[in-house]
Amino acid sequence: MSIIYGDPARDTERFQLTLSDDVTVLDSLQSIMGHIDAHSDEDLAIIGADAPMSVAVDLATKYRLDRPSLGVILIRRRVDVQTLAEALRAGIREVVVADDAEALLGACKRSTSVSRQQRHSEQFSAEGSKGKVIMVFSAKGGCGKTTISSNLAQALATSNTGRVCLVDLNLEFGDIAIALQIEPARTISDALGMAVRR
Repeated sequence: MSIIYGDPARDTERFQLTLSDDVTVLDSLQSIMGHIDAHSDEDLAIIGADAPMSVAVDLATKYRLDRPSLGVILIRRRVDVQTLAEALRAGIREVVVADDAEALLGACKRSTSVSRQQRHSEQFSAEGSKGKVIMVFSAKGGCGKTTISSNLAQALATSNTGRVCLVDLNLEFGDIAIALQIEPARTISDALGMAVRR
């Protein structure tokens, strides 16, 4: 279902036909925010062409960090650089020209896809345990990065703080495996293959 800022009497049937979906058309920013807050599964808000730009900016700004899975799509009668820049700053996902049903449908599909991925990431983060990343870095070679990182990994592994993963991201000249005198079980190549299967 999509929530739309517009005139309920004029826009409900038109948007239902365009989107082939149930829509809720509301005519005030407060009612839209109330609806979104009451429906945690709502992922798409469309701001109609007659709405003030401030409505779209306020809505996108409010939910950009608190609810990143909510996509805001802005419809304008005329799209110019200033409108696009303002929309970008506010976190509005798409700006489409009024009366372009195909562009609106495409924007809705793209936004819904992003929302789905965002929800999946949030669920994965909530289910997984939080870890810490410690990076040992220097722009100069030969200053002891390998020694420090291998000793740090060994100290953490023996302190019963949990599992430790040591990764050498110097893909061209990395020598952590040589320093530890081990044959690595996994390489970055293996990780790239996993990303494709995701």
